[in-house]
Amino acid sequence: MATTALPLTAKITIDSDKTVVFSEVSAQFGDGYEQVAPKGLNNIRESWTNQCGALTTTEKDTVVTALNTVGSWGILTWTPCGDSTQKLYRLSKDGYSVKREGANNVFSVSCSLRQVFDIT
Repeated sequence: MATTALPLTAKITIDSDKTVVFSEVSAQFGDGYEQVAPKGLNNIRESWTNQCGALTTTEKDTVVTALNTVGSWGILTWTPCGDSTQKLYRLSKDGYSVKREGANNVFSVSCSLRQVFDIT
């Protein structure tokens, strides 16, 4: 599957949120004893809610075109803020939102990304 780089990452605002989710398998027994273990190799997964702000019309169109190209089925590559490793993400099936900020043609685009893994 082809991947697309998340465009204009320098425009991602500090309002972006990161959530980390752990995958586990567990078995609880009748006597109250429980066993818990990590589920699979990629048992720590990130989700990000990103907002690109102060975008011109052209910049907004660039971000929207990239998001429309990958949809929720394609893969975006991105190095998250404060991280040194590029990771793979999928756009949420809820899509993205575009907001016009004020009377000037300044926009923001918000989207949710969830980390995915590839066989390497």
